[in-house]
Amino acid sequence: MSHFGWLNFWRLHAKQVAGLLPHVREREVLKFLHRRSSLDVLARKIARLAPGFFVKVESVWVDGTPQAAFTDVSGKNYNCELADLLLLVRREQPNGVLVVERGLLVQAKITPRHSRLTSGNSTKLERRLLERVDRLLPMQLYRDTQLNSLLGAFTLGLTASGSAFGLKDCARFLLAPKFANWIAMWTLRAPYQVGWPCKFSSPFLKKPIGFVEAILRVGVTGQLGKVVGVPGTNGWSNIVAAIRGAYTGKIMPGYGHGRIRVGSAFLCASPLFLGNAQFVEYPPLVSPPINLEAWQNNPPAIPIITVTLREYGEED
Repeated sequence: MSHFGWLNFWRLHAKQVAGLLPHVREREVLKFLHRRSSLDVLARKIARLAPGFFVKVESVWVDGTPQAAFTDVSGKNYNCELADLLLLVRREQPNGVLVVERGLLVQAKITPRHSRLTSGNSTKLERRLLERVDRLLPMQLYRDTQLNSLLGAFTLGLTASGSAFGLKDCARFLLAPKFANWIAMWTLRAPYQVGWPCKFSSPFLKKPIGFVEAILRVGVTGQLGKVVGVPGTNGWSNIVAAIRGAYTGKIMPGYGHGRIRVGSAFLCASPLFLGNAQFVEYPPLVSPPINLEAWQNNPPAIPIITVTLREYGEED
């Protein structure tokens, strides 16, 4: 599967990441995904690997993450970061009508090896949330680390397979290199690896995949992530609505102002030229008027990347 961003990642590491404290390095690596250059490359990679779709990639960067207060399967209470990123992939008909939207919570970690999680205290807490949260009890989400700004209490309920614990159906870990490349076999692995632990007692991910392939598995094959319905449909859809805020995947004013930045890339790969990897770049679509006041009063609580895959119509 195609790699995503090694050359740019080396530049990032050389200029910004090397020498930073681990938590600062993690934020810089995540912010890198939201750069216009990264969005352009991401759109191009997806378009090449998803023939038959117009591809649009949008992002909103928020300098902060929601916090979760939860009970694990042993009955103990904890609180930690919910996730570092909300990935949303929308499938649309040629006329723009939504077919399905799927979402995936992404928890990022900086690590020397492409398939091994770190063992720090924050990782242990985040693993307890993602792998051991009791889905039958309410989980409180807060906008801030002080747990003052409550977003709501959410009960996920049983998974489709009947599991009463963990977020395997709607979350994954994302690993990025601690150094300029992976310690072992880095040439065969993309710089952003997505996966799930083999088991709770193991630090290793089972067959991690690149970030681009993860997006395709969310939006094209439906192997990753969980369907997002309208608020009130289920606990997962309510969580997405709460942390997404008033942001709906459209370009909005305020880019570069304060803690929130919004960017986008618009690309399509014509099915006539896929064999030659020729692409057509389209100008940004004009968004309908939005209620900016509502968005400012209810901003996203988490960084978001939204990928829209619009099917070709006969006229295309």
